[in-house]
Parts: sequence; structure tokens; C-alpha cells
Amino acid sequence: MNAPASASASEALPEPVPAPLNSLASVVPLLPVGAVTATMAAALTATANNVDGKADPGDTINYTVQLGNTTGTDATGLTFSDTIDSHTTLINGSLNSTPVAFDKSVTTNEDTAVSITISGQDPDGSNLTFRKADHSAFGASTATTHGTLGTFSAPDCTTVPGICTTTAQYTPSADYNGPDSFTFETFDGTAKSNEVGTVSITVNAVNDPPTFTQSGGNQTVSEDAGTQSVSGFITAISPGPANESSQTVSFIIVGNSNSSLFSTQPAIDSTGKLTYTSGTDKNGTATITYHAQDNGGTANGGSDTSSPDKTFTITVNAVNDAPTAADTAFTAQANMKITGMSVPLASATDPDKTNGDLAYTSFDDGYTPTFTVNNITVGGSSPCTGATISNINTSTGTFDFDPAPGFTGQCTLNYTVNDSGNPAPAKTSAA
Repeated sequence: MNAPASASASEALPEPVPAPLNSLASVVPLLPVGAVTATMAAALTATANNVDGKADPGDTINYTVQLGNTTGTDATGLTFSDTIDSHTTLINGSLNSTPVAFDKSVTTNEDTAVSITISGQDPDGSNLTFRKADHSAFGASTATTHGTLGTFSAPDCTTVPGICTTTAQYTPSADYNGPDSFTFETFDGTAKSNEVGTVSITVNAVNDPPTFTQSGGNQTVSEDAGTQSVSGFITAISPGPANESSQTVSFIIVGNSNSSLFSTQPAIDSTGKLTYTSGTDKNGTATITYHAQDNGGTANGGSDTSSPDKTFTITVNAVNDAPTAADTAFTAQANMKITGMSVPLASATDPDKTNGDLAYTSFDDGYTPTFTVNNITVGGSSPCTGATISNINTSTGTFDFDPAPGFTGQCTLNYTVNDSGNPAPAKTSAA
């Protein structure tokens, strides 16, 4: 639709017939012959060059007609005639069409600035300036409801014939997503646009990565310590800014340098609690790598994963396992003391020697366990009552055995051995 227009005309009065200015209110614009008929609302104002407010002979009266173009018909070629007073002459003056401000729609992503070009057109071909809808100038920084406009460039009225444009950068408020807008008007130096231009801005949501604090440090436990549960290992868990508070955060283990160390692998739950269980007789160190991930997705370039990955270590300290003594059997005559009997120390075993997962290589590599007799006792069954053990050599495992007088049958002796400690201190076998 072409813009409404204002037109001016002047009237010369040849006869000395004073008349009030408002008597000329019936002067109306007429369409030229052959023109398309259009209905226009017109507002007529008149001003005189004298000071008495009356039309005197020789006065020139200026009329301004404001036409509301409601049908889309161009007002160019407008002429005037006076059907009331044939003694007056209407002389067409200037015709000025009001400029137009064009609406615009713009889309950007959350926390992403975008360049916005607004435009307008003047039917008369005049250069335009752009200003706020309240007629004030745009400044170096103009606030919108949810963002900020930077300085607009000087109007460009040459690149596109008949169109004037200007450009500014729009920056949405931090973490905001949703609708925003601003309005503007165009001005040709005489008239402003009747309708303001509206720039509608859509700010797409972009997921922010989750954040957290690793409050727990590196973990150290003893071998065979059982299941470990460390509450508060992760604190200050946040899926992002306030508009992402409904999201959930999970912790993903992405690396484990020594997974064989565990019977239950390390895990961190959504509350930040760390759990793990080392394997039986396992010891060593594992480096655990992990990150947080929310369920906000990655649309529009968003990020659902914390960066960079975090690491911590779990160290399972070696604990000396008890050795195992070997069974043996002896034959003796009744009523005869036997000297120099021995237990098979060479047949005792140490599980720490064969633990291939030992990280403490200073203990494991080249480790040859040595065993000593800790104790030898006569079993508690009644047939052995009265037998004695003496002269125990703990290093060689030899001892003397003297059965009870007159005893025949089987007698059980219990003995225990000590290992040399891997690591120290030494452990004693079961009897």
C-alpha cells in the first residue's frame, strides 16, 4: 500500500470581500479526469499571511490537506478546485507522501549476536532517517525487552533504488531464549511514517553444558577393603542457568586405566556419590576419567557435556595375605620318643608371590617367600592326651615328638607358619 500523503495549495483572493478562514473548509480535493476513483479521508487546515485571521484582498492563504489513503491508491497527480467561490484561484503546491517503515523477522540463537538491517521507502524518493517509535534517535546502545541494540549505521539510500536501510547488531540478554522485538519509524525530513515498523526477533534455546565441583580427592584404600561409598565426592552440580533447572545431570566414566583392579567398577551417581569395589587380593592404582552430561541435547549448537574431562586416581594398597601350610604325616612306634621330625616348610605357599596384579613391584618382582614355624601343638582329641612336643626349630621346622605312654593310633598335630611379609608385616597361616 502506498503511504498517505499531504498536499498544499495556495489561493489568491482578487476581490475585497473579507471572510473568515474557516469559511473555506468546504474546499476538497478532486481527482483528475480519467483517474481511478478513490475515497480518501481528508483533513484541511488553512493559514494566512496576515495577522487578523481574515481573508483580505490580495492575501494568499496556504492550505494543507492530509489524505488518509485507505484503498491503496496513489495520491500522486492530485489537483484541487474551488466550487464555492469562482473569484478565487487555487494553485497546486507541493505534494509529499509519507514514508513507509517495513516490518522484519529475525532469528538468532541464545547468547549469539546477530546483525539486523531495517528498511523503509519514501514514495517521493527522499532520503530517510530512522528513529525510535517515540520519535527519539537511536543511541549507541538501545535496550530492548530482552537484549540490546548497538549503534545503527548511516542510512544507505543508494544500494537498492528507492529503499533506504540501516544496520545494527542485536545482542540477546545472557542465557535468554524466546521472543523479543523493537519498533522504529522512518522520517523524510517533513513527515514520518504513519505506521511504525516492527522487528520481531526469535531467540532459539541453546543448551549450556552442566557444571560441578569435584570436592573429593584421589582415593586410597587397602586391599580387600570391600565396597567403598564416598558421598559428596561431586558437589555444586548444575545443569546450566536457571532456565535449564529442570534438566538432569549424569556422570559418565569414559576411562579406567586399570579396570582389572575392580570387581565392581567405579561409578558416580547423580547426587555425586562415588562407589567402587576392589577385586579380591587385587592391589594397584587406576586413573579414572569422567565428565558430566545433561539431557538438554545439542540442538542449535548447544552442549550437553562438561569440558574438559576430569580425572582422579584410586589406589588399592597391598595387604600381606596369610600363607598356607602343607599337611604331612608321620609314623612312630609306641612308647618311643622321636627326635628331628619336621614339618614341610618348603611346601608352604604364599598367595602374594603369585598375585600377578601386584602394582608394588618392589615386593613382587624377585620376591621369594621364606617360612618359619610359628607353633606346633598336639591336637585336643583324647587319644593324644599326654603327648609332648619339644625342641622346635622355627627356622628349619624340626621338632621332637614324645607320644603318651601306651598310646597307639592316630594323633593330630597342629602347626602354623609365618611368611616373610609381602608387604610387611608377616602373616601367620591357619593351623
